[in-house]
Amino acid sequence: MKDKFIFLFFIHNNNGDIMYIILTLISVVLISISQIISKLCIKNTDVYTTTLLKSIFILLISLLFIKNVKINIYIILSSICLTLSWIFYFLSLKKNKLVDVAPIFLLSTSITIILSNIIFKTNTKILFILLGNIIMIKKFSFIAFIEALFLSFQIIFLKLSKINPMNAILVNSIISIFILLPIKKSYKNIKINYIFIISVLTFISWLLHYKAINIGNINIVVSLEKINIFLTLILSNLILKEKINKRVIFGFVFFLIGIYLQMIK
Repeated sequence: MKDKFIFLFFIHNNNGDIMYIILTLISVVLISISQIISKLCIKNTDVYTTTLLKSIFILLISLLFIKNVKINIYIILSSICLTLSWIFYFLSLKKNKLVDVAPIFLLSTSITIILSNIIFKTNTKILFILLGNIIMIKKFSFIAFIEALFLSFQIIFLKLSKINPMNAILVNSIISIFILLPIKKSYKNIKINYIFIISVLTFISWLLHYKAINIGNINIVVSLEKINIFLTLILSNLILKEKINKRVIFGFVFFLIGIYLQMIK
């Protein structure tokens, strides 16, 4: 059963150029659905409690499939950055409309590419991606920017760790719980069913995303993965009735051009 469940993550890199793109696109859909549910469940709830419960659920799910645990300094740093990005992510959603902060979350793509160019010598051009990103931002949120910053470092440390996806998720969850447990929390208005669904969607999307980072071009993965922002905005418009302004659409066109230029190199 375990082998059937995680068969995608043992595919060799023979078709890596195609496989990591497919994994990333599936992850995009799951992340978008998760973000909409997050917005629905975060209202009038404690951010730290929501993040802690999410970590616990993901830990329990990962324990069903993990065979052995490996750890190094990079996965520890990646996990710390991920936990902090979660906290700022939920704070952003609680204080702002999703349509306002989603384009700022997108900045993590440009930051990651810049860091990747420096560390991994990838030499990827980011002009169109960065330009499209800037055009999309209507209202700046410092909290959302901090989330993007931590998420970028999390991805870089994850790539450096070279740890398999299931192992990375387990370590991420354990360290997140360790960080969040001492913080004073409130369990008032917690929507446990929503948090469980978010956790399952996050778990699967992470497996896909982490595997894609391991076998593919990190800059293309993080760029493609951010298509979820636009999909999320569409769902936000349909479900949350948050209007998408024209500058978001215009900026996203530039962003897609930037992704295309990366993939035809």
